[in-house]
Amino acid sequence: MHRALAAFASVLATAVLLAAPAPARAFFSLELHYGIERADATSLKHGLDAALSDTARLKNSAQIVGGLATLKLGFLELGAVADRTWKKDGPSITAVGGLAGLGFDLGAIRLEALGEAGGRRYGDFLKDPAVITRGSNAEWLAYVGLRPGIAYRAELGGGLGFLIGVWGFARWDVTSKNVPVTVRPSEGGPDTSAEYELGGVTFGATGRVGIDF
Repeated sequence: MHRALAAFASVLATAVLLAAPAPARAFFSLELHYGIERADATSLKHGLDAALSDTARLKNSAQIVGGLATLKLGFLELGAVADRTWKKDGPSITAVGGLAGLGFDLGAIRLEALGEAGGRRYGDFLKDPAVITRGSNAEWLAYVGLRPGIAYRAELGGGLGFLIGVWGFARWDVTSKNVPVTVRPSEGGPDTSAEYELGGVTFGATGRVGIDF
């Protein structure tokens, strides 16, 4: 009986090992990504009235471009990411962070689940004709995030590979900043003093291309 159980356990363990995803094959990868980022209007906090535009409230989508590098250590991935958003007549967000998580290869398909932590610089976040004065126009906030991704890897020879795929991401500010401002209402009336509580969550998706070796 014990021998039968031992044999069954051995066969089961072998089957699990064969069925489990293989660790990511690449040792190091460099990528560029481009896509869309949007601030969650229900989570982005502010202390101002309707005098400010959606752009100043960071309620509009923005384009985002950046780069990413990862080091593969078996299933473990470590890396860094930097990117920046932009839109016409609107604020920009620059993010710089570290990455850590898991990566697997299923044939030519790579699956990744990474966490992020770093800092985000909100620049010209109150670029709006209604804002007369402000305490500052750029602030750094600490953030954490999640970054799932999928990519197809084409072998180029000599251990070099070409990657093409997509990233999804979400980022939460873990600090906030109260910025004093003076606003001139669009419908007229006296100027209003208030505070803009900067901080919230953004999410988005990007295409990705890169090489690994």
